[in-house]
Amino acid sequence: MKSFIEKLKAGKERIRQVCIQTALANTPASVQVVHIRKVLSGRAYSDTKIAAPKPVTRRALHIFLHECAHIVLGHIGTQIIPRHSRKPRHVEEFEAEQWAFDRMREAGISVPRKSLKRAKSYVAFKIRQALRRGAKAIDHNAQRWAKRGRT
Repeated sequence: MKSFIEKLKAGKERIRQVCIQTALANTPASVQVVHIRKVLSGRAYSDTKIAAPKPVTRRALHIFLHECAHIVLGHIGTQIIPRHSRKPRHVEEFEAEQWAFDRMREAGISVPRKSLKRAKSYVAFKIRQALRRGAKAIDHNAQRWAKRGRT
């Protein structure tokens, strides 16, 4: 009979493998370089290069998928599509959060409440930033989602 510690280690290894497989399955084919960061933050530099933590926990996987989302959803600025003709940043961040969480749920990985709360706070921050910078309009869906469940 397995001890509690053995079960815990087996569970952690199982989630680690599922996270890695989910990251591999959802990394865009165009990505050629992934810089592994030791910190829990990420960045999509182009459609071929991202920086993100190694996706071995749910939190790290979320960040990794969020950066992949920017590529999949066409949020990365190019010379063909200049920044001013794209969606507002708060909309891009909202869409990237939704995409990342959807991919996690599709893989059977539960989204921790803490990650959801952090994501909503981040989108709310981007909305406040847009308003400070003189945004004429704020996306209703992003605003509603960022406010829901926050204290």
